[in-house]
Amino acid sequence: LSGLVGSEMCIRDRLILVAGIVMWIGIGWGLKPLVRLEAALNRRTPSDLRPIEHEVPREVRHLIDAINDLMHRLEASFGAMQRFTSNAAHQLRTPLAAIQTQAELAIDETNPKEITKRLEHLNRSTKQTSRLINQLLSLARVNQAGTIQDSAAIHSATIELKEVCEQVTREFVPLAVAKDIDLGFESLEGNYNINGNRELIEEALKNLIDNALNYCPRGAT
Repeated sequence: LSGLVGSEMCIRDRLILVAGIVMWIGIGWGLKPLVRLEAALNRRTPSDLRPIEHEVPREVRHLIDAINDLMHRLEASFGAMQRFTSNAAHQLRTPLAAIQTQAELAIDETNPKEITKRLEHLNRSTKQTSRLINQLLSLARVNQAGTIQDSAAIHSATIELKEVCEQVTREFVPLAVAKDIDLGFESLEGNYNINGNRELIEEALKNLIDNALNYCPRGAT
């Protein structure tokens, strides 16, 4: 009887060992796609945001889809940042060159009246450059809010456009008075509800009014 029990235990141990080996081989075989995926991701550069197209077990397919969605949003964000950098460099190159030219002319000038004239040009150019930088910063905020991950939120709010226009116009009244410009808001009848992002609409209106105040002559309406 003891020999029979020992034989059964030996068979059971062998079966457990065989089952363990089979399970180990099966797990290793099943994880091979993930190992290949890991190697492929390690070979990628930081700028390579292509979607992952490797074959993976069905259990992790949703994870890969989520990673691909993140890649897509990162690519859109990096693209917006690159466009902004390029635009900023292009926009700032001309006014900075003008400031440098005016400064060099002022240094070489000996006539006090001409020096004053050059300094006035330099002052105007500096103010225009400062204004341009502020607009570029506004553009950066627009680009940040306009990336794919925020696109749903941009059009989710209902805004009363007339109220926004009146508020923004009121903010510029002191500046208009200082420049002797008649700035007013003529309201239309009825309500004008739109869907959009209030902050971005306010930025657009501020740029429009700021342009008008900077380029209209004194006494303009």
